[in-house]
Amino acid sequence: MININLTHYWKLMKKLCVGCGACIGICPKEAISPTEIKGYASINIDTSKCIQCGLCVKFCPIISYLNTPEPLKNQNPNIKIFTGHATETETRYYGASGGTVTALLTYLLEESEVDGVLVAKAHGKKATPQLVTNVEDLKDTQGSIYFPTFSLKLIRQLRSIEGSYAVVGLPCQIDTLKKLIEIKFLPENRIKYFLGLRCYHVNAPWYLTYMINKMLKLPVDNVYQVTARRYGWPGKVLVKTRKGNYVIPHFYDRKTGIGLWNPLALLHLTAQLGCLICTNHENINADITFGDAWIPKIVKKDKIGSSLIITRTKRGTKLIRKAESTGRIAVNTLNREKRYYQSNEELKSFNKTLRMLIKEGTAKTIRQQNIANIFALIPHLAFTSTLRQTLLKIIPPKILMTAASTYIKLISTTSHS
Repeated sequence: MININLTHYWKLMKKLCVGCGACIGICPKEAISPTEIKGYASINIDTSKCIQCGLCVKFCPIISYLNTPEPLKNQNPNIKIFTGHATETETRYYGASGGTVTALLTYLLEESEVDGVLVAKAHGKKATPQLVTNVEDLKDTQGSIYFPTFSLKLIRQLRSIEGSYAVVGLPCQIDTLKKLIEIKFLPENRIKYFLGLRCYHVNAPWYLTYMINKMLKLPVDNVYQVTARRYGWPGKVLVKTRKGNYVIPHFYDRKTGIGLWNPLALLHLTAQLGCLICTNHENINADITFGDAWIPKIVKKDKIGSSLIITRTKRGTKLIRKAESTGRIAVNTLNREKRYYQSNEELKSFNKTLRMLIKEGTAKTIRQQNIANIFALIPHLAFTSTLRQTLLKIIPPKILMTAASTYIKLISTTSHS
């Protein structure tokens, strides 16, 4: 008989899955596999194999975030902030924002500081994780993937092999790996460097289908590959068919009605639902955090790409300095007292309200949350229901984006009034 408490958490894990892959990688009976449920990345649990050890629940980052009252804060005195990029032009161009991560991984492999690196790469129309041990294979992993990767399903492999590794991961993935090392599930020296990516959400698989079908007006079956975002700044995603390639620009183009970061994505309506209760978007437990350099003077002039680099440990800072001294990357130090990224206050409101809705129910949420927070959450509830399919089918993309833009302004006005 399955434990009732486990069943409760399994339901939450399936609904709030972000595709980190942790539960798949740590299950001792290999009873968990990735799947999609109504357009969202999720998991399937084979209860006939389950031994009710509870590891999947214990180390699910979203269950942990659900029980965390406030966003994680880092008062780390070792923090240093840089902008930077790979010095090799090709590496810089084919990265999402300056190729800095690829340049560092190349340095680590060539100098034998690590035996391999855990990364993800675009494969067909999905993403797949890989343990890469040579520089040549790194080239295929360049660029940003904005969809679930299930990278931590390779935990079992990381546990069984010898050597030390660098891991490139999202906040949920880095946080989970740190906990697994704490309980000695992974050897302490197995992961030498934690290279973190800033993340406000990963997109649900239905969103890729929507962009292909509705924005590009292509049958999904005609597409054989969707690349990572790369090709300079601000970059683009290539959708490849046998008749030619189609472009999804990084930023939304109102004239064409095409763009990866459009009003729907900015409202987080395209997100995996669990991302909206994450309390660590800045990846504060990594040795180094990387993201786009949203600095006006860089955004306006840069056409190839630059990274915002935040070192959070002495080891992270030392790695940046070593890579700089060997000519792999170029960096400029920034004032750490300034804020070089968006505060995303709206997402914090979603976070608090959604967590209460899941844990306490509708009635208590309505009584305790302000009108603006509840109002802002309504589209998310609609988009995670069957209503989404109807809305996307009958409303043309340009009209939908205009409505979403208007809604963003309305939320902003309501929250500041």
